[in-house]
Amino acid sequence: MATTVSQSKRNLRGFIRWMRDNNVEYSDGLSFHIGDTVADIGVKAVYDLHEGEVIATIPKQACLTTVTTEAESMLNEAELGGGLGLAVALMYERSLGEKSKWAGYLRLLPFQQCLPFVWEMSEIDRLLTGTELHKTLKEDRKLMRSDWKECYEILLELFGEETFPAKWFSIEHYFAAKTLVASRAFEVDDVHGFGMVPLADLFNHKTGAEDVHFTSVLSDSDSDSEQDEPTTPGSADEAVEKTSDETPKKEPRKGGKLIASVDESPKPKEAILKRCKSAPTVNLSPKPEGLTKKNKFNPAAGEDETVKAPKPVDEENGVEGNSEEDNADWEGSSEVLEMIMVKDVAKGSEVYNTYGSLSNAALLHRYGFTEPDNPFDMVNVDLSLVIEVCGRLSSTRHARRCLTLWRKAGCAPCSSQGSEYFEFSVDGKPQPELLVLLYLIHTDDATREKIEKDASQWNAVEVELSDDEIDRVSSAAVDKLAKALGWASKVKKNSTSRKRNRDDRATPNGSNKRMTPLRASAKPREEDPSWLSDLDKWLLTKSVCICLLAIVTERDSIFPGVGSLTSEKPVGGSVGSSLEEDRVFFRNIDCKSDAKLYHAMFLRISERTILDKCATLMRIKSQKR
Repeated sequence: MATTVSQSKRNLRGFIRWMRDNNVEYSDGLSFHIGDTVADIGVKAVYDLHEGEVIATIPKQACLTTVTTEAESMLNEAELGGGLGLAVALMYERSLGEKSKWAGYLRLLPFQQCLPFVWEMSEIDRLLTGTELHKTLKEDRKLMRSDWKECYEILLELFGEETFPAKWFSIEHYFAAKTLVASRAFEVDDVHGFGMVPLADLFNHKTGAEDVHFTSVLSDSDSDSEQDEPTTPGSADEAVEKTSDETPKKEPRKGGKLIASVDESPKPKEAILKRCKSAPTVNLSPKPEGLTKKNKFNPAAGEDETVKAPKPVDEENGVEGNSEEDNADWEGSSEVLEMIMVKDVAKGSEVYNTYGSLSNAALLHRYGFTEPDNPFDMVNVDLSLVIEVCGRLSSTRHARRCLTLWRKAGCAPCSSQGSEYFEFSVDGKPQPELLVLLYLIHTDDATREKIEKDASQWNAVEVELSDDEIDRVSSAAVDKLAKALGWASKVKKNSTSRKRNRDDRATPNGSNKRMTPLRASAKPREEDPSWLSDLDKWLLTKSVCICLLAIVTERDSIFPGVGSLTSEKPVGGSVGSSLEEDRVFFRNIDCKSDAKLYHAMFLRISERTILDKCATLMRIKSQKR
């Protein structure tokens, strides 16, 4: 089943012919590059590409969806849709072989993406223990097996094994199809739902470097019947809300766009797929300059690593150029997806898509890779672990009592799949909700009793709010609770003292602690990173710093010793390795020969680094106070 690089090049040439036959059109300024591995395919610019250029159009009928598949009627009868329905459609088209309309496209795809949920359970336990993915993947696999067992029984009962033979519809084939749906599916529109979009899925990811995005263009007849204002998919927050139990727990709460997911409602890769109800924003008549219509195959390019998109050809006259017939084809176009440049890309550079503002845990879970210097990286700490540590430092009863009061104020942690947790961002910053909870736990009894008297009113206010406002409510609640704890009066007091001490910029006790930002010309204190707001500094009392240090230390202790990563059997009772030992071990891993170990170790180090940043700051601040 393994595919060689040379075979992939032949498959790529076949895919170019397939695009021509299915009216998938793309700029001759694009070339397709195959790297050292079969899955390493990317898109590069043959010449300078500029913002606003339409570089490809993909008919929706060329997309593999639950509407366009040969199995459409059977999927409808079995009432299968979403990610599960798309996976079955993909498996069915694969079972048809060369008879499938998408045979030329399917040959280009790997059997499966190397996503963690298709790893062996022993590999998941050995490589991912302590990371955000370990618990999530175990739950994913159980749910996916259960879903497929139920689904396949329905298909066999309705249509028999002759139509859905076990050879093509085994649990292994289902898992393989799910990896492709998870990593490659886009939302096409309300009619087609989610689908495999040929050509669009060849663009690689780079965080914060989106070069193209996608727009759905309706025909004139459709656009006249709808409202003029186009609609867009929901935000990443809405995507998390809608996911099933197969969705990874560790999602960013905030983020801009929908992304592919391993759930029953797969989200598209990070591309904006707009269903335009009005006239197209880009004029498709005449044909956009540089966009290939005929896609004539060039055999001479066969053995090169880079296959260039051929120039448009007028086949009747045998000359290159745009014929009137070609231009006519573009007028009154049927529904298509457009790929539009959103910024300039220089000749020879790779053209990137972006899958979203995702942490390395999310990237590995959904796409099978991690990314260095990821500004959206994060690590999560379960609420249960926070209460456990606080209970050891004070009492569990007291910690839970404060947690109840914290909730009544309207504060809330992140939540997914029945778990509640707090996020620590890439610079080691914990959520303010966690800081105010720890401050509440360690405040004096008189202040806490005063807050308890107002709790019933806070609760009444929160009940009136809708679920989709939870983030805004929690953020406002943090500010409200902090003020109740004395933050507002503290600001007022220090504001007065600063007027009296303008020359030395000192607070009444002579220290350099400040409740408002320093002037732009002033040099900040070395131990205070830029993410520390005035409120953060006020909340980080010595008791809070000590408690937070204990929490991140406990979270870090979950990671086993680095020796367990290379042993097939669990290393019982082994002492956890240091972060520096992890880094030394990582330098000797070859990504090409052991990609699983490489990305698992990279994820482990990135998460431990975040915890270490927070721990280092807490040590410094607890000693200073």
